[in-house]
Amino acid sequence: MPGAGKTICSAIIIDDLFRQFEHREDIGIAYLYCNFKQRDEQNIRDLLASLLKQLCQKMSALPESVKEFYNHHKGSSIRPRPDKFSQVLCSVASMYSRVFIVIDALDECDSKDDCRARLLEEMLKLRIEARVNLFATSRPTEVPRCFEEGPSLEIRATEEDVRKYLKGNLSRLPKFVGQNVQLQNDIENVISARVQGMFLLAQLHLDSLKGRRSAKSIRNALERLSEKSDHHAYDDAYDEAMQRINAQLPEQQELAIQSLSWITFAKRPLTVLELLHALAIEKGTSELDPDNIPLIEDVVSVCAGLLNTEGEVVRLVHYTTQEYFERTHALWFSTFSEAEISDLCVTYLLFDDFYTVSRESKSELESRFLVHPLYGYAALNWKRHAQASQSVSAEMVQFLEHDAKIECSMRMATYSYRGEKSLHLAAHYGLECVIPLLLERNHDVEMRDVDGSTPLIHASLGGHSSTAKLLLEKGANVNAFDQNGRTALYWLSHHGHTEMVRLLLDLGAPVDPKDPDCDTALMAASAQGQLEVVNLLLSQGADINRTDDIFGSSLDRALNYGHFNILQVLLDGGAVITEESIESASRGLSAGLLKTFFDKVKERSNDMVVDCGRALYFAALRGDLSLVQVLTNNGADLNMNYLSFGETPLAVASHQGDIEIVRHFLHLGADVNGPSSTWGSALLAAARRGHQEIVRILLEHKPNPAVRGRERKTAFELARHLGYHEIAEMVEKYVLQLKP
Repeated sequence: MPGAGKTICSAIIIDDLFRQFEHREDIGIAYLYCNFKQRDEQNIRDLLASLLKQLCQKMSALPESVKEFYNHHKGSSIRPRPDKFSQVLCSVASMYSRVFIVIDALDECDSKDDCRARLLEEMLKLRIEARVNLFATSRPTEVPRCFEEGPSLEIRATEEDVRKYLKGNLSRLPKFVGQNVQLQNDIENVISARVQGMFLLAQLHLDSLKGRRSAKSIRNALERLSEKSDHHAYDDAYDEAMQRINAQLPEQQELAIQSLSWITFAKRPLTVLELLHALAIEKGTSELDPDNIPLIEDVVSVCAGLLNTEGEVVRLVHYTTQEYFERTHALWFSTFSEAEISDLCVTYLLFDDFYTVSRESKSELESRFLVHPLYGYAALNWKRHAQASQSVSAEMVQFLEHDAKIECSMRMATYSYRGEKSLHLAAHYGLECVIPLLLERNHDVEMRDVDGSTPLIHASLGGHSSTAKLLLEKGANVNAFDQNGRTALYWLSHHGHTEMVRLLLDLGAPVDPKDPDCDTALMAASAQGQLEVVNLLLSQGADINRTDDIFGSSLDRALNYGHFNILQVLLDGGAVITEESIESASRGLSAGLLKTFFDKVKERSNDMVVDCGRALYFAALRGDLSLVQVLTNNGADLNMNYLSFGETPLAVASHQGDIEIVRHFLHLGADVNGPSSTWGSALLAAARRGHQEIVRILLEHKPNPAVRGRERKTAFELARHLGYHEIAEMVEKYVLQLKP
């Protein structure tokens, strides 16, 4: 239920878990706080990466699987696929005896690109494969079906709780309320009945009574409240709050509107100091006047309960408030739009204090944030506000024509500066509104930064096809390339802008770079799964077998990122299958697709050796029997100890408790005594997790019972120590049978 205290509940649970298991190194704890204001950052990759980081932080040494993952991807400009993060996360989670994951406000996880659904899929996979305990909070309407079978609890304040809240806050109302017991009872009765267990509504309705001047006025407000429908309860409360804001004195109204607009449009949560500096900026000035900085108490006061401060951060009172303003901002913020915010950010960047910052070290730059707290936000986000509004101002043009100011802002925003100038920034962020004006003012359409990138390349790198088209119309060189040999064609292919790729090819852009060491547009499109672009490039004669020493050919990239549709097109087009291709396929494809790929390999050459690399390790880790069978049927080495992880597939399956996979490995002749750097042996791995049936199966294949694991204990000693008495008895009996 919105506003019922779910986040508080999550925080209490997380705190309790850390208190309970503070000294337990074998217990992993991780959590996610989903937030509607951080939807851009909360994509599936970053969410999984956050969980992975948290679980790694508690370990004394970084797991080998994480090191391998990093080393494999560190040289790529393309981030690993989510399923790659998932594999490593599962590997790390499995190293704990128990893992707790808490997800707060699951409903605030963006449903764009199926992020919420994919996160749930990964969490449920972890429950099965790594035995993770999962707790999540959400609005009831957004609870997925996958939670219906598990225990659930509706978080709803009781009427008694609401009455206690109201009684404790009646002192915030005018003094005459405190002198009228019946009026106090009426307020409690009407509001507690109206809010249906939602504290937020109780707060909003109570705040709506603050400005009333008589008992009659309050009773009239309570009567109107009783008559309103439940369906639009929040919107009604927010409408009334905005009407009260607009009824204030002009300067109070202006302060409230500007504050709410800043917080609504902010690209990330703003701190108190950032907001106060933002409110103090005056257009046409060259410095911030300290006398113009308001007090945060005054800001909160004029916003009719719609803003609050949480520590150092200012937020809208609830995510439903954000949703409300996203729908109604044109009505309420017409005098202070996002274009105004962009102009104020640029005004801040133009202040005289920021002329020499480009010559300072990183530590000196950071010290500037203490004196000018909004600078980091303004430097990073002015263009995002400008992109959303697409309006040109004198401040924007002045800033873009001041190279030193640009350099300062880039260093403050990213701690680096690559020589970007006016058109580079405008193109990279799709600011089409200002590009014609800059060209009219003699800014060079072919200007280059230190990497050799032109505005056209920047527009393509940023994925702004319409901006790239505008630059081409203004005379940009279609054949320009940066110092890495990458062209606009490469980046537009990467982003899948088929029509722009076609336009560039029609204008004479070479389908492949002349330098054989440079990545091609076909490689970029294949890695990103851009099927239409791949077909177009192949039809124009792209070299299907060009390769590099790091990521291989276009086929290797399609396989590594699991794009089977691209794979089929490339194979039909004559792509050469190499051992690197087979390694990529084993890592990137599902069982069914991998089998199909191996069939295609055999069609071409029955003599080709299939090297499945680390795929069997991950298949055993995930408990994917079908994938294990495909790999073993195609020559995967059962007894290879994968040095990067220090485990054999049998040890992994034994630890995971996958009886069928263990049987499969042993049936095919897996070495029951294969070494395990983490557990010592398959027997120790099974004993450690209490897998009695797997221990019994392993004992049938004559394992060495004297092997000791990381605790310097044998399987018998470990089982007895952990309280697995049946396993200890089984192993002890086995040891006695071995004695002559």
